Amino acid sequence: MVADERDIVAYFYQSLNNGDYVTAYSLLGSEWQSGISYEDFRAGYLNTGYIMLGSPTLEEEDDGALVSVDITAEERRKSDTVYQGYRMSYTVGYENGEIKILHGKGKKI
Repeated sequence: MVADERDIVAYFYQSLNNGDYVTAYSLLGSEWQSGISYEDFRAGYLNTGYIMLGSPTLEEEDDGALVSVDITAEERRKSDTVYQGYRMSYTVGYENGEIKILHGKGKKI
């Protein structure tokens, strides 16, 4: 189970890197999905190029696990492209028998 929790976060970013926003969105839990439509989710990544992932860390919690990872995102802007680092934290757990990314937050680093 431990590998699955880190793997789902890696799979989420792999899906984004491949432009497969449907799969990335499907990995989110229902509460997260209820807070953002697929169209808005997809639009939020259209100006993002490749996302490089650091090594994810895992902390087990009562209701799942906390997966933290540093990423570097290629962000395309009107005049140029910048590379921005973020420290991301995701709560990963089971929902209806499937492992999902239940919540997430991040900050620029």
